[in-house]
Amino acid sequence: AGTWASNVNFSGGAIELDTYGGWAGSLTDNIDVDLGFLYYAYPRDGGDDLDYYEFYGNLTWVGITFGVAYSPDYFAETGKFGYFSADYSWGFAENFSLDLHLGYNVFEDEEFLSDGEDSYIDYSIGVSTSYWDLDWAANVVGTDLDDEEYFDDGDLIDPMLVLSVSKSL
Repeated sequence: AGTWASNVNFSGGAIELDTYGGWAGSLTDNIDVDLGFLYYAYPRDGGDDLDYYEFYGNLTWVGITFGVAYSPDYFAETGKFGYFSADYSWGFAENFSLDLHLGYNVFEDEEFLSDGEDSYIDYSIGVSTSYWDLDWAANVVGTDLDDEEYFDDGDLIDPMLVLSVSKSL
């Protein structure tokens, strides 16, 4: 169980507040499972109903994590949404890892994506480490969306470098 918050800058919102809970454990020596529920809240969303929830499940086998998530009424009341992902982290040096992610997003409502498609791919590749009791990461993240179809500012869709520092308690 836990919570997470971040600033956002869309639809008049100022903050995203996520609350989550679930169960994680080992089925065998080689298979781990993580099942749970997330609620995404936008307390100051400017009147749009952006809040939504989703159920998720992850299965990790020999270092590869396969995931699925489902929301019956996704962000901004856009209908059913499914997410399928695969992640792999390879420790290439002491306390450093190469992190790979591939995700597939599918929407019930084809109008959610401006090009009439009902799905898109997201990806990331990065390096992470732990130092001073903090987790540090540098990732290049992107999608297969065409920036001209979605935003006047292509910087929101083009691959970008994301630097992060986090602390888990």
